[in-house]
Amino acid sequence: MEKFLPEKFQEINNYLSAVSLQVGARLLHYHSQWFQITQDKLVLQIVKNGLILDFISLPAFTGVKETVVPRVGTKRSSILEEVNSLLEKHAIEPVPTSAENQGYYSTIFMVPKRQGGLRPILNLKPLNQFVIPHHFKMETLRSILKSLKIGDWAVKLDLQDAYFHIPIHKHYRKFLRFSILGKKYQYRALPFGLRSAPRIFTKVMAVVGAFLRKQMIHIFMYLDDWMLKNSSKVKLTKQLQYTQELLKNLGLIINVKKSCLVPTQIIEYLGAVIHLKEGLVFPSLERFKNI
Repeated sequence: MEKFLPEKFQEINNYLSAVSLQVGARLLHYHSQWFQITQDKLVLQIVKNGLILDFISLPAFTGVKETVVPRVGTKRSSILEEVNSLLEKHAIEPVPTSAENQGYYSTIFMVPKRQGGLRPILNLKPLNQFVIPHHFKMETLRSILKSLKIGDWAVKLDLQDAYFHIPIHKHYRKFLRFSILGKKYQYRALPFGLRSAPRIFTKVMAVVGAFLRKQMIHIFMYLDDWMLKNSSKVKLTKQLQYTQELLKNLGLIINVKKSCLVPTQIIEYLGAVIHLKEGLVFPSLERFKNI
């Protein structure tokens, strides 16, 4: 594994602090680096040209469905702010005027954020009826706990706006449209709510995990929530630096605020607080409240 110098670690942190918010379809600009870590044809096709939606049959145009927005109030301002945020992140783009009366339009609804406020979600339930369902396996807390040992050290990485990294093929963006206050937009990046989104995101990130494991880095990956572990604190620090550098080169943005970038023996992961020194596991406070 490549030897990392202290100044390189500082360089990575500076990058993470100053990184652009333009996460939408970001991997399109980094596809050449992905060719260096994998030969998976599906993944390489996605990062180079965008995701081709896997339809049972192509959805027919059923008209422009307008999202109802309150005239005044918090909900109205939240919707408009979030739409502007999606534009700034390049997650969505305006629909060309000449192509407005085609494709497939969904409506927007709002759900509460954990940190407060509201998040817009594209109601893709009608569209999902056209999407081919595929079964796939994901990491579970039970399987992860079996791989941990008393005395291990761990760090945690959280990807910022994880799904938005994945580009949508330009010919399939027309099926991910919505209209609000007469303005029409389409997703250019993978949206929440699409039936195939968890599988596609897991599939793409799995090649990153496979490459890291070849470097003898023990990593667990559950969607955008990743954990690295090692019995040595010093080795884990070096492996974290290597992983951060790799993610930077692949165009993946780390959410520093939600990550734990200092090796610890008490870490919260997938709704559990794991005490590695004692070998104990407890439900997190949030999970306890939900129960």
